[in-house]
Amino acid sequence: MSYHATEAVTLRRWRTQEADALYLLFTESLGKVTAKARGVAKSTSRIAGMLQPHSRIHVILYQKQEDQDVLSVTQVSLVRRYSRLQGNLKSLSLVACAAELIDFCTGEGEPNPVIWSLLTKLLDFWEENEATEAQLAAFALRILKETGFEPHLAACAKCGVQERSEWYYSPERGAVLCPGCRRTERLALSGTAVVAMARLTAGERLSALHLKEQDVKDMLLFLDEHIGYHVGQRLRALRVLQQISVPPDVTK
Repeated sequence: MSYHATEAVTLRRWRTQEADALYLLFTESLGKVTAKARGVAKSTSRIAGMLQPHSRIHVILYQKQEDQDVLSVTQVSLVRRYSRLQGNLKSLSLVACAAELIDFCTGEGEPNPVIWSLLTKLLDFWEENEATEAQLAAFALRILKETGFEPHLAACAKCGVQERSEWYYSPERGAVLCPGCRRTERLALSGTAVVAMARLTAGERLSALHLKEQDVKDMLLFLDEHIGYHVGQRLRALRVLQQISVPPDVTK
């Protein structure tokens, strides 16, 4: 029997029987965990609002047995609500993509301070600034690298050539191929988009890049294919983003 006090971001919520609910949390000290909160569907619940998806909270979790899959929420206090992000469909979709990505790429009970820092810094930044698809792409590439799903973008996976104006993505290889080595690969990517993704994966700041609207669209198409093939699940919220135009100033 143990208690865990930690900060957390709510990734997902779903109802269970009666007035209880389950929450998927990414925590600072425990990594991803599933926790049950009792009575949160009742009108008298004082913690339901604090546990809303994408909120940053301080929570105390009760674990009766060491191998227990679902922990119990005993206390919650709000650290930051990120209310500005709830204001429009685009912001909500971007945050939902980030939450889904962390859910899909991480295992339960695996603490990762790098991912915790990336997530909280992204949410803090988006609460104060416009959230963009380019920022999501940069975040996704860092998460993929941190969790072992990093794509290979520095050169053609077959012949090794490093500079081309057009590339093709090979899902099986998790890499790009030049036009000369391409066979059945269909997803074409601009050379500038591939260079940008390689630089972002290496840790370069988004503000140092000069991206065009098509570059960002290519990056999102690539991430959709790469995550779907190598992680095994596609980001549902990305379907919404693909229907929203990319703003001209994509490097903010």
